[in-house]
Amino acid sequence: MAKVLISFLGTGRIKKDTPFKKDTPFKKDTPSREYEPTKYHSSREYEKTTYRIDDVDYDCTFVSIALRKHFDIDTLILIGTTHSMWEDVYREYTQPQTVYNIWDEIGKTCDKNNYKSELTIPHKEKIEAAMGKGSQAILVKYGINAEEIQQNSEIILGLEKSLKKGDELYVDITHSFRSLPLYIMNLLVYLRDVSSKKIKISGIYYGMLEATRDLGYTPIVDLSDVLNVSSWISGAYSFMEFGNAYKIASLIDNVGIIEPKRFSEPLRGFTDAKNLNHLAELENQIQRLQVLHNTNDLPHIARMVIDPVVKDFLSSVKMGSGKYKHSDFQYKLAIWQKRNHNYAAAYISLNEAILTRACEFCKLDSGNFDHREYTKVAFRWARGRSGAQSAKAKLKEANLLEHFRPYYIDLKDYDSLYNKVANNRNAIAHNLRDQNGRATNSVANMICELDTFLDQYKTIYNANQSIKSSI
Repeated sequence: MAKVLISFLGTGRIKKDTPFKKDTPFKKDTPSREYEPTKYHSSREYEKTTYRIDDVDYDCTFVSIALRKHFDIDTLILIGTTHSMWEDVYREYTQPQTVYNIWDEIGKTCDKNNYKSELTIPHKEKIEAAMGKGSQAILVKYGINAEEIQQNSEIILGLEKSLKKGDELYVDITHSFRSLPLYIMNLLVYLRDVSSKKIKISGIYYGMLEATRDLGYTPIVDLSDVLNVSSWISGAYSFMEFGNAYKIASLIDNVGIIEPKRFSEPLRGFTDAKNLNHLAELENQIQRLQVLHNTNDLPHIARMVIDPVVKDFLSSVKMGSGKYKHSDFQYKLAIWQKRNHNYAAAYISLNEAILTRACEFCKLDSGNFDHREYTKVAFRWARGRSGAQSAKAKLKEANLLEHFRPYYIDLKDYDSLYNKVANNRNAIAHNLRDQNGRATNSVANMICELDTFLDQYKTIYNANQSIKSSI
């Protein structure tokens, strides 16, 4: 595990008609050559300033130098274009061993480079060696068109390969084009949400050079809150798209409020029940989500993220009232699950909604297992085909035949839809195949049919005059 700093390199401030610093030590490349000051590089020079971080001052040119000292950084990854001032990096990190002709060649080449130049600079390996063991100089394009933007994105995302499991990452976005730090945010989100390397992101720093004149020093500020906001947005997306509230719950636990579990536990309980598709428990847990709606006890960013998501979900699965409360909930949940591409769960919820609705219609307790099983027997009886007589006998034996008789005609509609939905549900759950070993129905067909079944549920039961629906 190492502390790694990713930083950017620009071109520095222009200083005209001033020879390169005469007090900068140079190592002569040969005993016969004397160092002669040149005006060639007078315009390519980072100015030294006083950087302040955590009330500690560092007099240096690059922010990366201050950050390396302050956080005891092991490895530096420096990103810049071929026009960036790589010669100044070489000079800063090799003093007092700077070799004049190497510095001169790097400077002349980089100064002439432009957006058309190939991604190469002279003595790149020497620059990397000067920066320290394991350090890298990463060259990127200017990013002036879609192709270059894509190329830069791939280069910077590729830095994940340079990081080792458990590394501690610091980022400096002070120098270079203002567009380049946007790429690094993609890398940080990837490292946080996708990568298995468990990289710790310790800070995103910016040297506020524009405040130097007012303050007399350059403050280095930590912009990590930008990534924290991204975490809340990512958590909201997971909840909105998949009903997964674990991330939001974890964030709530760490925002520093009193009794965070009164908010996080309902979210975890809901997600657990949703992932099991435990319909009865899910119905109970949704009632607990009300505590998260329009609360002022959470931080502003949490309210901005959670309120609309919870409101939208609760509105989508709002339960009916009275007789058809539970079946309405299961049906609306099936619609929400289908909309969020959780097709298997949608089939289960719809299948149960039909059976629950039938129990409610026949004035039976839909939460009673025996009542549900006898309602399925009544389906077979009302079907009037194979098994109808044995189903009738079973209902008579249970003293329920006369109870179901007034609903005989309506049960046929229930049974018709229930069987079509159940056939697909069973094919999914039980890996059903035909005699040639192929699936009994295609995935595309089952998804398409799910839409049809959801529509039939609403059409059949809302059209049935003997049923008063809240849908």
